[in-house]
Amino acid sequence: MTSMSVHWGEQWLGAAKQKDNVILIAIGTGVGSGIVIDGKLYRGTAWGAGEIGYMVTGTQQSRPQNGMPPYKGYGYLESRVGGAAIKQHVYKELLQLTTHPLFPKKENLSVSEIFALAMKGDGLCKKSSVGSN
Repeated sequence: MTSMSVHWGEQWLGAAKQKDNVILIAIGTGVGSGIVIDGKLYRGTAWGAGEIGYMVTGTQQSRPQNGMPPYKGYGYLESRVGGAAIKQHVYKELLQLTTHPLFPKKENLSVSEIFALAMKGDGLCKKSSVGSN
């Protein structure tokens, strides 16, 4: 499901119901957003409005390093807070925390499990689900 369809669902039945101006940011396997201004979908001049996953998050990470061009997967919002990044961060932390409830599943983590534990107050999952990696 794309962030745009999530946005329309929120505007139809959810928190954005009866709102004319809305921005929704969706974090899943990637990161995206939907923008509605005056009740109309805002697409931008090149139909890319809301495509925030590749927004540069740090100029140092976005510069070529060791001969690698900047588009090789570092320095972008999605590589910091998308589902894969969250799972990778938790996996690295779990290698040190063998008593954590997710340790047995460290090879097959799901973002849903991480978010569920974060909502219950788990420190590792809370830290990882807010992009602090």
